[in-house]
Amino acid sequence: MSSPSSGDSSSALCFVGNYKFNSERDFLGKGMYGEVYRAVRAHSKCDDSDILSDSEDRNDSFKDGNEREYFAMKRTRYTSKKEGMPASTIRELMVLKKVSEALEKPSDHMLGAENVVRLRDFIVEKEAVYIVSEFCEGGDLSHFLSKQPKSRLNDRQWYRSWMRDLLRGLCFLHRKGISHRDLKPQNILLKASKKWNIDPADGADTIPEKAQHIIKIADFGLSRIEGIPVKKYQHETITLWYRSPDVLLGNTNYSFTADIWSAGCILAETASGNALFRGKDNADHLKFIFGRLGPPTQRNFPSMKQYANYEKYVHNNNCFNEVMHLDYDPVKYSNNEFAFAIKRLTHYFQRYGALGVVGKDGIDLLAHMLAYEPGHRLTAEEALQHPFFTTILPPISCCPSPKRNTEGLCVSGSCNSKPRNSNAGEDALNDMGTEDP
Repeated sequence: MSSPSSGDSSSALCFVGNYKFNSERDFLGKGMYGEVYRAVRAHSKCDDSDILSDSEDRNDSFKDGNEREYFAMKRTRYTSKKEGMPASTIRELMVLKKVSEALEKPSDHMLGAENVVRLRDFIVEKEAVYIVSEFCEGGDLSHFLSKQPKSRLNDRQWYRSWMRDLLRGLCFLHRKGISHRDLKPQNILLKASKKWNIDPADGADTIPEKAQHIIKIADFGLSRIEGIPVKKYQHETITLWYRSPDVLLGNTNYSFTADIWSAGCILAETASGNALFRGKDNADHLKFIFGRLGPPTQRNFPSMKQYANYEKYVHNNNCFNEVMHLDYDPVKYSNNEFAFAIKRLTHYFQRYGALGVVGKDGIDLLAHMLAYEPGHRLTAEEALQHPFFTTILPPISCCPSPKRNTEGLCVSGSCNSKPRNSNAGEDALNDMGTEDP
């Protein structure tokens, strides 16, 4: 990387390969693995055109039809010369290249491809590697929500469209054998869209102008590609608030099902304006989950005792006893593992005034995505066939081979099964009980 000498007004102007950015004005953010800048193509090393002035809006080029193309450039420095390129960068490049290759070879199962950030280029230098991807001018979902009234989406159609985008992107990744493993609002980006694909009967005229974005899944530094030998996963990878109970208990053989749990947490947070589970550590987070959705039982979490941390976090800390103050009737709910969770989620969204956005169908969907047992969670494909989404556009095309494996990924057969127990909580939705914790 090169830049003009210090003291010049453009001293922050940097050139990397065929790209350029201003390290001060084009700084987008910093994460665990590096900094991200907004860049443009450079015609020459002395070309300082197309760099925004302090008075310009970052999005002006999109508003006025300007044909300048912007890119997101992520810089990751090597931890040491001996270790070379960080493993997270290698993983991210592998995933992005796999996605790009899939996009270059269109197939019948490309739905959701537009909901994944695309790789444009990468540059390797002596002290850092740069990943160049498409620029999403809407920022990330977390930042966007923080600017909304009550930090949430209040329009049901808008909410459903964005959450459908999220699951479409996840479905695309899972079909390609890619598990994200760190889904959270900060890793969900917003890209301006020139069209709005929605059924006119579904209230298209009421869609807010700000909703003219599509959701893009980004940041693949912790991702895995199925079939590539790696050491057992570390449960610490997923951000705590979006970590599933099986991962908290030490499940190291996870991938797709952990993504579904994280996506469920994002769906709930986007509607309520608050993280669904907010534990301080693993043990506290488990208590938060069990307190929110109900106690784990042999029916709804049969594999629980098999995990290495069961004795440490559940048995020894009496997580069972601390949540049994809930009005949980084991006889009443013995034949339906989702009914109590549906009841509790109904209270939760009532508390935040979000029932009108989520609705009964959305609560049912969430209960099935937030199943304690990994194999009981809906796949991304099944979630997209849920009634919550069917009024937006036709359900996602069926995977040609959807027989489930232990991770919930369809691998053979036909994928036209309805969501399991989709009307399981009909009675629970009208059964108001104790206050939400």
